[in-house]
Amino acid sequence: MSIIYFIIALGILVLVHEFGHFIMARRARIRVEAFSIGFGPKLFGFRSGGTEFKICLLPLGGFVKMLGEDPEDERAHDPEAFTAKPVPARAGVVVAGPLMNFLLASLLMPAIFLIGREEPVFLGKPPIVEQVCPLSPAAGAGLLPGDRIAALNGRSVDSWEAVMDEILLRGRGSLQLTVERGGSSRVIGLAVDPGGLRAPMMGIEPPLFAGTRIGKVAEGSPAAAAGLQAGDRVVAVGGTTLNGCWQGMTELVALSGGEPVNVEVERAGAMLAMTLAPEFNEKWHRYLIGIEKDLDEGVLSTAFRRHGPMQSIVRGEKELYRLTVLTFRFLKQLFIAPAMHFRSLGGPVQIAQASIAAAKSGLTPFLYFAAFLSLQLAILNLLPIPVLDGGHLLFLLIEAIRRRPLSAKARVLAHQAGLVFLLAVLVLVTFNDLDNLLGLRRLIERLF
Repeated sequence: MSIIYFIIALGILVLVHEFGHFIMARRARIRVEAFSIGFGPKLFGFRSGGTEFKICLLPLGGFVKMLGEDPEDERAHDPEAFTAKPVPARAGVVVAGPLMNFLLASLLMPAIFLIGREEPVFLGKPPIVEQVCPLSPAAGAGLLPGDRIAALNGRSVDSWEAVMDEILLRGRGSLQLTVERGGSSRVIGLAVDPGGLRAPMMGIEPPLFAGTRIGKVAEGSPAAAAGLQAGDRVVAVGGTTLNGCWQGMTELVALSGGEPVNVEVERAGAMLAMTLAPEFNEKWHRYLIGIEKDLDEGVLSTAFRRHGPMQSIVRGEKELYRLTVLTFRFLKQLFIAPAMHFRSLGGPVQIAQASIAAAKSGLTPFLYFAAFLSLQLAILNLLPIPVLDGGHLLFLLIEAIRRRPLSAKARVLAHQAGLVFLLAVLVLVTFNDLDNLLGLRRLIERLF
């Protein structure tokens, strides 16, 4: 059943995208020979109005085949051929696919707020630092509990959601934090050491992660063998005081490399010392001791919120705008520092996992995921890369300027270069997927 969720999500997005190309082609009186959802062998289909509609075996895309798409085609001068139409008409056909995906996202997003969804309460709270992880970049930079983050890299932030968005975009780069402390403002530089702690918040604890009280101890785990119990509060790991930082604890355990570590816990007002050896977890690809956070500690709470029609439209389009800005800023960072940000890219496996998780979480998480994916499909398809819609638009722009299309040789070379690039990206994101799923990078490091 899980794979069905993935196929449904991707199938809807592809159908909407290709329908955009199809409907604009028909309006421009271009003959559409085939409308396909999926690639490879045909599973079933039918013919209508001179077009073959079909669903194929591999549900990883689709296409609309129009008469005379290639200028060298002997049918290119047919009045119903794609290349026989003026440049504006052809550009309209090309851009219609991404625009339909953007339209779908802009319709789904307000619907999500109208239906209602569970939202973490802390995301809307002011970004006041609860805890600072020990040995983290934030601790080294002098950040203190109680500091209010006013801006990151010159961008004003008024909520933890805005802070997390900014840090997510920066990856492992440097940050300039403007913090308010004791009635005055100061700028703190945060340099992240790639070989140091891997906490995504760089040691800054929002309310979500505050507190080190254990909620559950896994049977047969190192924690269970050492005698840790639910309700214990972990005070220190390896001699380092945690100051209530759960992320700091997990990072110190992960950095142990499996070597025994001393753990100090508080139980019913008494301090206890234990020694345990973390075990490598294949699922999470890191060393763990087998404990879970007490979710009732801190403010890890959600609230179901539903909005009226007009407010849903405003909130939905505002969220769509936020995601659009984040996407373009991520693409900019990817261009500036590709080595830093390529590892955060995900491919088909990650998309499948995300769609399955979203579907299992309920209707609105699934719709949100579909809207987000539709937006990404719209934006990425408009990139000026040959074989993508943006590449076709670039060719049409060149044709409009030169008043004649590019030569067949130039088009072939451009398409080959674009295909090689996209295949390289596909290999990279698939490697990232397999690394996240199987620990592939760690296996390679062990072998070589």
